[in-house]
Formats: sequence, C-alpha cells, structure tokens
Amino acid sequence: MAGISSGQILRLKEVLLLGNSLENKSVRTWGRAVAHDITKSQVQIAADGVQMLIDTSLVEPMAFNIGSTYNFIGEMSCHGKVILRARIACCIDGTDMDLFDKALDVRRKYLHEEIFPEDQTL
Repeated sequence: MAGISSGQILRLKEVLLLGNSLENKSVRTWGRAVAHDITKSQVQIAADGVQMLIDTSLVEPMAFNIGSTYNFIGEMSCHGKVILRARIACCIDGTDMDLFDKALDVRRKYLHEEIFPEDQTL
C-alpha cells in the first residue's frame, strides 16, 4: 500500500510528550484498554502511568476487552487533546512487553533514531 506509513513506533508516554509535533503523522503505539465507549467510537488506553484516547471509528465494531493490551496504528490529531485515529487495532496479549521494550531500544540504537532532542528527556 504505497503512500500509507506503517507509523513511527512510540511508547504512549512519548506520544503524549511529543503532542502537537505529531499532528497528522502516522504513529504506532500500544496500551492496556481501560474503557471503551462504542457509541463515541473511543477506547481509553493506559501504559507507564499515562492514559490516552484512541478514536476507533475506522475499526469499529471491535470488541475491546478491558484489561487487554492493544497495538494501534493510525494518524495523530492534536486539536485540544492528543488523540490517535486508529486505522489498525490488534490485541497483543501474550506479548512479552519487557522484551518488546528492550527490542525497541536496540532498534532505535541500530537505526540511530532520536525521538527527543538532546535537551529534552523523558
């Protein structure tokens, strides 16, 4: 699918810290579902002590199980609050998230990816 990005892989905390700079960019993130409102097509996810809303209008109807971990790929919208408009949602229960986190760090080091400028830390 030419022209559609697979999304920059970012931890939920990083998505929220980068905020407005991600407007209209493709992002891939994950978190545990804490609330799902099918009438508003929204799921609230949490990871590392932060929470974020995901617009699920492009993937509904989907049965988001509260407490399950999901991976989302979509475009960012930052009008007032940071929201990811998901075009892909996938349950990743069973994934070793500690190992995934370490692998992400290794990937970033290998690709020389800088998420934050030198003067800004997480």
